[in-house]
Amino acid sequence: ALNAAFIVVTTDMEMGSAVAPPDSIVALEGAFVAWYAVELVMKLCVHRYFFFIGHDAAWNCLDMTLVGISLVDVVLTGTAKSGVNVGFMRSLRFFKLAKVLRVFRTVRFFSELRLMFDCVLG
Repeated sequence: ALNAAFIVVTTDMEMGSAVAPPDSIVALEGAFVAWYAVELVMKLCVHRYFFFIGHDAAWNCLDMTLVGISLVDVVLTGTAKSGVNVGFMRSLRFFKLAKVLRVFRTVRFFSELRLMFDCVLG
């Protein structure tokens, strides 16, 4: 839920100005991406082959895609801040839209939480 709120705030901020986001925002986004990357690697280690064919295979593939796109976005943002000319990478700005798709991970969590409450409440 914290990541979803962060995505809403940063996306609104990025759409409202052409200025690069502050370093604190970039660092926090990097922390979220690192957290999801570690989570993904741990799931791959535990589930191995079943990660791709199990019950949650579609969610797992979506997670892998979003984490990959987010990692590329964080690397490109860091490269752009280091002074390297990355003008050709402006065409890859659609990576920013992938942050919005991360909200779907939150929807998955809330649907599972609702199911648990329904079971407990009878």
